[in-house]
Amino acid sequence: MPVVPLRGQGRWQLSQAPYALRGLHSGDIGWIVHRQGILYAREYGWDVTFEALVAEIAGAFVETCNPQQERCWVGEHEREIVGGVWCATRIRLPSCAFFYVEPSAWDQRHR
Repeated sequence: MPVVPLRGQGRWQLSQAPYALRGLHSGDIGWIVHRQGILYAREYGWDVTFEALVAEIAGAFVETCNPQQERCWVGEHEREIVGGVWCATRIRLPSCAFFYVEPSAWDQRHR
């Protein structure tokens, strides 16, 4: 689906679905770390050390983020968080430092 800007709101919305991308709000990082820990434990059997690693990466990103070159977006569907992505420039080329999507938002045709 194409992505189009919503004027004046600093948000992006998928044009054919009620999904939106926005910047970080208080509590978002903890929520995403929590949900990713649960998902990876359920899907792959990973233990709490994975959740700790995600928390460390997320915390370091927020503490050292260069807002001129790096960004974090939170995905929402009907005002509920369904994922997040952090893009960083820790290397010469921009890279995706973190990506998470709630299972409820996965395209079921690709499962």
